[in-house]
Amino acid sequence: MKDGTRPAGPVFQRRELANYEAKNFQYKVSDGTACITLDRPERKNPLTFDSYAELRDLFRAMALAGDVKAVVLTGAGENFCSGGDVHEIIGPLTALDMPGLLAFTRMTGDLVKAMRACPQPIIAAIDGVCAGAGAILAMASDLRLGTARSKTAFLFTRVGLAGCDMGACAILPKIVGQGRAAELLFTGRSMTGDEAERWGFLNRLCAPAELLAAAMSVAKELAAGPTFAHGMTKKMLHQEWNMGLDEAIEAEAQAQAICMATNDFARRLERTDRLVGMNDAMDRGMNRVLRHARANGARGQKFHIAIGSEPDFPCLLLIPIFHGTHRDFSKLPRLLPLTRGASTTATPFARLGLAGAGRRRK
Repeated sequence: MKDGTRPAGPVFQRRELANYEAKNFQYKVSDGTACITLDRPERKNPLTFDSYAELRDLFRAMALAGDVKAVVLTGAGENFCSGGDVHEIIGPLTALDMPGLLAFTRMTGDLVKAMRACPQPIIAAIDGVCAGAGAILAMASDLRLGTARSKTAFLFTRVGLAGCDMGACAILPKIVGQGRAAELLFTGRSMTGDEAERWGFLNRLCAPAELLAAAMSVAKELAAGPTFAHGMTKKMLHQEWNMGLDEAIEAEAQAQAICMATNDFARRLERTDRLVGMNDAMDRGMNRVLRHARANGARGQKFHIAIGSEPDFPCLLLIPIFHGTHRDFSKLPRLLPLTRGASTTATPFARLGLAGAGRRRK
């Protein structure tokens, strides 16, 4: 079809979503990262029946998307999402009978199910108002970046509804803790950006002007990583909520064994072996450089050696020499890989193409 979500072929065939044409929000794919922007800034980006359904269907299609590795979810203007549109959803709901109401609440819940089931990491970029169903969308994301001025409110009780909407009572306590989740869901009060970051709801605070760029940077770093392993990590994070420790360890053993059979793991293991060989060569090179410096009377000088770029590991080695008699080379910097801007403190599991599931910390 024209929207790109249902190409010809078997239903399990990989799909391309880069050219998907959204009808109820903005959608763009760049470098393997899809950016979904709720785009009704004049009303603080509320949701409608149609946008609920389209988001649900799009996240379901992500499961077979071969060209989308990570997703950013944000809102246009200075707000994330104000929840269900008062005029287009709340009003019409009052005229529905019980079967109609249940069909609606199940549809909204299906959106959260689709977000949790899609293998791509979802990063929410939260500014301004994040309320009601908007807070649920943020909660259902895998990572959340926000601003100090953002205000997140699960305000269902303030309109006479229970706080148990769209999985809030199951998911929110696992993010902020049972007591804090109970406070937010009973009172419906707003949680400031500083408080949300302190409670663990937000992973990071950003300046408003830098928020989207920061979220896209995180998403593109993940998109450049091992796709299958990230999907497995997300699946295990979700499934292990209901497992005992022994069951979880066995599930992780099986998941990791599957990852070890993938091309991602084989490629990254090969790169790691190549890096070890490069490090050994650089150790020998450092010794030669220092011997040459001492032979030429260099004392108290700082030497800086720029190493040419190896295809997968562009590198830079800095060698400080503080004393001509310095003999301890063990503390000199070693070669560090900088793959597509990835942080050198990233988990070794993802670097090797494995899921982020190893032996559990006690």
